[in-house]
Amino acid sequence: MSAVADRLGFAYARRRVFEDLSFAVPAGMVCGVWGGNGAGKSTLLRVLAGVLTPDSGSFCMGGRTGFAPQEWGLYEELTVEENLEFFARAQGADWVGSDLERFGFALRGWQRAGELSHGWKQRLSLACAAVHRPGVLLLDEITAGLDAGAREAAWETIEAEAARGAAVLLTTHIAADAERCGMMLRLECPQ
Repeated sequence: MSAVADRLGFAYARRRVFEDLSFAVPAGMVCGVWGGNGAGKSTLLRVLAGVLTPDSGSFCMGGRTGFAPQEWGLYEELTVEENLEFFARAQGADWVGSDLERFGFALRGWQRAGELSHGWKQRLSLACAAVHRPGVLLLDEITAGLDAGAREAAWETIEAEAARGAAVLLTTHIAADAERCGMMLRLECPQ
């Protein structure tokens, strides 16, 4: 599946965030979305996820979409396993208990999401976005604040999803993450 945008534009009230933005991310590709604070990276992913409506242009997400927002969308009172099961079933996918191991949670399935450290919450957010095997995966600053081991574990999941055929869009400020992307989309701060 792929992610395609054609002359996409969005503004908050009178503040133009981006306009005439066009790109195509093919299946199996990890595309880094790079830009300074306020450049519209998170807004772009929210538009592509259907959370916000663009005011111009069009886009097409091939297949189901998985979205990990910058602020976690987890149910903190549920366990890790219950969160994964919920997100799988909410997207119409079968829950497979082996997904705990697939995402590195075999020993933490019983733990409540609210009890996890920042790094484990980031990893769970990524897992919840990918558990239903989407055609397009939207990841907003998914590696921010992770130590080297957790960042590598996140990248193993990201690369596995791309190898499976997902088009991945990943916002980042981390140069090492940008270097691992097969293509880059640079957003400039609006004037």
